[in-house]
Amino acid sequence: MAKQDKLNRVPPFIPFLWQDWRSSANVASMTFTQRGFYLEMLIDQWIYGDLPGDAWKLHKQCGGRSDFRTTVKWLDKYSDLLVCTQHSNSR
Repeated sequence: MAKQDKLNRVPPFIPFLWQDWRSSANVASMTFTQRGFYLEMLIDQWIYGDLPGDAWKLHKQCGGRSDFRTTVKWLDKYSDLLVCTQHSNSR
């Protein structure tokens, strides 16, 4: 399926419970940049259904919107927050 065709099939909204976000100890421990990176990953996961486990591939999939070192640091500290949708469990 072409990328644009897939994008056209994704609902234009993401279920986001702001109360859970604001009360999360993990999110509270993140810098503002890390929170933005995490939100971008959640959006990409909503659109594409899965995120690559490899730091470089994840960085590229997220459009290189942050420094690669930010991706590596985020994964080192918070990778347990990501869900592997292929296996329905945390990475």
